[in-house]
Amino acid sequence: MVEIDAYLFYLKQVDDCDKQIENHLSQITQELPKPEKLNKPKPIRHHKPNIDDLHLKLMQLTGGKDASQITGLTDSTLLQVISEVGTDLSRFPTEKHFTSWLGLAPNSHQLGLTNKKKKFKRHTSAGQIFRLAAQAIAQSKHLALTSFYHRIKARKGSLGAIKATARKIAVIFYNVMTKGIEFVEQGIKQYEQKIKERQIKYLHIQARCFGLTLIAQVE
Repeated sequence: MVEIDAYLFYLKQVDDCDKQIENHLSQITQELPKPEKLNKPKPIRHHKPNIDDLHLKLMQLTGGKDASQITGLTDSTLLQVISEVGTDLSRFPTEKHFTSWLGLAPNSHQLGLTNKKKKFKRHTSAGQIFRLAAQAIAQSKHLALTSFYHRIKARKGSLGAIKATARKIAVIFYNVMTKGIEFVEQGIKQYEQKIKERQIKYLHIQARCFGLTLIAQVE
């Protein structure tokens, strides 16, 4: 009985926090225009905030730049990211600056550079949000980023794959927020086709370096 009372008290505290966030969002979006186009919000499976018109309020904050459509992100995670980094990313000149600040940039030795000196590992709350997003899509069967995750995992293990996938999600987020690029999920087949075309192009380049010509074999 004590456990039930404690859990109910916890739920009430969470609900009270959601209402405070809702009131704050209502205040700061009160005079902001509503976007002409609104995508349908993705379902939030776990810990859905009890906030009315959350998707609309977030789109008012971002000027209609819908980063919630990015694979692994929802309105809930977008709310968390915005609370950490805001909506103006102009202080980050490039996506590399942004991912470095998040602690998601690859180390020097991961890039194949000669400098093996270990750098201080930065861990930020925003970076952790992107890492959790990467973990969430690892078990999917139809997403391009899932295929990317497994391709990296085969070479660098699960930790390396999570970091690389989190960085990729963060880069997409940066481009959506700074350039207004609309994210469209490719799907695994389209992604793997692009990888195949890239590998074939590389093989042709290598063949020319040795004075050879590749000929496609029809099965």
